[in-house]
Amino acid sequence: MKQGLIYVKEFYVIIPYYVNEADTDQVKKPRRSKFMDTLNAKDDIETIVARYRNFVKGQKMLNTRIALIQEGL
Repeated sequence: MKQGLIYVKEFYVIIPYYVNEADTDQVKKPRRSKFMDTLNAKDDIETIVARYRNFVKGQKMLNTRIALIQEGL
């Protein structure tokens, strides 16, 4: 019995992380300015908590997109 060659292909799929349409404007900004925007010293507790909640919500949406794409592969 002959054994055939088995090829293993690896590739990366880039899935963008955008919570809403306003985030598409952030793509054009340099990384440094994006980072400095998040380190605003004038932010109060409510702003920080809201930013964290948006991140968790976006993370759940991203995980859902990842699972959907993995099923399709």
